[in-house]
Amino acid sequence: KVEESVEFPHNVKPRALPSSDRVKTLDGTHSTTILKDQTVIPLAIACDWLTEHIYVINKKQSNIFVINFNGTNQTTLTATGKHPIDIVVDPINRVMVWSVMEAIILSGMDGYKKQKLVHANIEWASGLAIDQTTNRLYWADYRKSTIETCLLMTGGDRHVIREMYDYSKPKLLDVFEDSIYVILYNQS
Repeated sequence: KVEESVEFPHNVKPRALPSSDRVKTLDGTHSTTILKDQTVIPLAIACDWLTEHIYVINKKQSNIFVINFNGTNQTTLTATGKHPIDIVVDPINRVMVWSVMEAIILSGMDGYKKQKLVHANIEWASGLAIDQTTNRLYWADYRKSTIETCLLMTGGDRHVIREMYDYSKPKLLDVFEDSIYVILYNQS
């Protein structure tokens, strides 16, 4: 079941956060900057709650690095390839998944053992999400106007969940139980 939770009118465009050179923690009462580095333009983040690490796609250097929740011990893990888009981690299976324009890539949490999960018929995969109970990966392909899924560890059993025929473009998504929640950008 696909839930269309947010839709942007054609004349309103989502905007990037103005302070895209830092990563902050928010605990409800205050925020703390845990990363402010001129060589970093954070594009996407994912949290490993088991080891208390944050994985960050650095758009400026096209790489993925990891830092502790408190901002210490920054370590570059791997190059992302051209045009990185999104990242998600699976702390249980100890893998991270990221997307670039032409592929979705899986590796260990250390950046080693890279393999392309999806590399055919893919144009702009964003909104990566993992369903822990089924070990499936979900994503929105903005250019194809589709929501798709495959097996997390192999990329097999790939299929389209939904095609958007009404000029809506899926941008981000998440999964919970038997529902997929989607943010759409409407181009009509």
